[in-house]
Amino acid sequence: MLYKKFFITIIAAILFVSSTCAAKSGVIEIESSVAEIGCHQNVTFAQYFTWPESRLQMDIYRPDVKGKVPAVIFAPGGWWLTAPKVAGIQICYQLAQAGFVAASIEYRTIGTVNYIESIGDVKAAVRWLRANADKFNIDKDKIAVIGMSAGGYLASM
Repeated sequence: MLYKKFFITIIAAILFVSSTCAAKSGVIEIESSVAEIGCHQNVTFAQYFTWPESRLQMDIYRPDVKGKVPAVIFAPGGWWLTAPKVAGIQICYQLAQAGFVAASIEYRTIGTVNYIESIGDVKAAVRWLRANADKFNIDKDKIAVIGMSAGGYLASM
């Protein structure tokens, strides 16, 4: 009797999962409105003499458009242990195709600093982009921050 209840529960769970997964996926198609994307790699936006690597860098993806455009800063996830800016290549490229300047940043991680200082790293990236807005055709009043996992937490802070 116990095996029968277990078997029925497993079948019900499989049916539930398959019915919820059968729904149409929520993939968003971004229409490319930009012919060319420029990429500036390893741009230093902050330097700390107490951190082992001493400087933080970002990769900036810039659409070839005239006039000022909004910017988006991407903070990657990494369980607070790593912050590889290369994790943002695809999302930043797609944002640049949609007409945004996009920057994938690195930040200091747990083990070298606490999370409050990591929040300061994201703020430093925002300040750096505002200070260099003219160089990259950024509307300095329209800068957003997004992220995944630990980077999402930092973006919300």
